[in-house]
Amino acid sequence: LYRACMDQCLEPFELPLAAIDLSVLHFSVKTTDEFIWQMKRCRDCDTDIPIILDDMGQIADGTHRICKAILDGKSTILAYRLQTMPDCDFIGKDKS
Repeated sequence: LYRACMDQCLEPFELPLAAIDLSVLHFSVKTTDEFIWQMKRCRDCDTDIPIILDDMGQIADGTHRICKAILDGKSTILAYRLQTMPDCDFIGKDKS
């Protein structure tokens, strides 16, 4: 996805966190162990790396960075918004 952002010559912009649709859960948290693991990923991620929104404005990459930014009390996050989605470069378990 980052390659697509570069190919489309996109510049990151400050996206208000209040404008992000948080109604979809992008990772599994069925057990306490999974919750702890996901929270560690949030804690350890770098919010200076822009998130990526798809061509419809939905989160394509960066959910953990969004969580961390909200928990850190930020009001915006850097983001790219793809104009067109790239073709999938890999689908399935076997590339052959």
